[in-house]
Parts: sequence; structure tokens; C-alpha cells
Amino acid sequence: MIEKLNKVFEKLPPEHRDTMREAFIILIEEVINAVVKDNERIWQSIERIWQAIEKMNERF
Repeated sequence: MIEKLNKVFEKLPPEHRDTMREAFIILIEEVINAVVKDNERIWQSIERIWQAIEKMNERF
């Protein structure tokens, strides 16, 4: 993927390359942060479900 992006950046005028690289870095960081947050929420939900199952098992 990085190689493909570099090929695209090479086609840009030199004055735009750094700006576009920076924009892509910011975009990638934001996507990674969003995925991490979603994963945290998913694991928290799984943990709550597991705790509910454990409480249910204690009753029986």
C-alpha cells in the first residue's frame, strides 16, 4: 500500500507532496484511533455479557 501511495505522490507537483503525505498520515491515524475505540467498546460489551453470564450461573 505504501508503495502505491508513494507512486501517487511522485505524480503530484513537488509543492503538494508533503501536504498530501501529511494529510494521509492524519487520515490513517484517525482511522486507527477509531478502530481502537470500537475494539475497546466491543471488548467492554463482551466483558459485561460475560459478567452477566457468570452471575446467572451463580444463581443456578
